[in-house]
Amino acid sequence: MSGSNLILGNMLADFAATTGIPVSMIWDATGLINAIDLGLQAGDVISGTTMKRDGEFFADVGSAIPASDINQPILNQGPAPIA
Repeated sequence: MSGSNLILGNMLADFAATTGIPVSMIWDATGLINAIDLGLQAGDVISGTTMKRDGEFFADVGSAIPASDINQPILNQGPAPIA
């Protein structure tokens, strides 16, 4: 994983009765960058290493496997490759 492909996101999370917990996540954006280079369009879906267009395989974008795909349905947050 290259340091130039990382994206930092900060948010406040709520866990049960505890609210406003600061959370920072670092995403490996390699797959997203590759998808943009391949002509990513509105409606395209990136899941794992696959980019789908109109529900069909379009390209392998070489991204990390999302933690949420491994643990679904427990962590149903959608693709989120965590570095």
